[in-house]
Amino acid sequence: MKFYLNGDLTPLTTSLTISTLCKNLEINLDGTVILLNDDILQKDQYYFPIKENDKVEILRFVSGG
Repeated sequence: MKFYLNGDLTPLTTSLTISTLCKNLEINLDGTVILLNDDILQKDQYYFPIKENDKVEILRFVSGG
């Protein structure tokens, strides 16, 4: 199975949720927005399983000048 992570085709060998994906990538969810197939997810939706050809975008907000 494959899905898109930030535009890159990514193989998926086991069932994976958004929450587990972020944990595996060591992404701190504070200040992070997750889009699944162009829909913004609420934190209670991070336990949805990723399916074949899903598009996951992980956006981080940073400050600076």
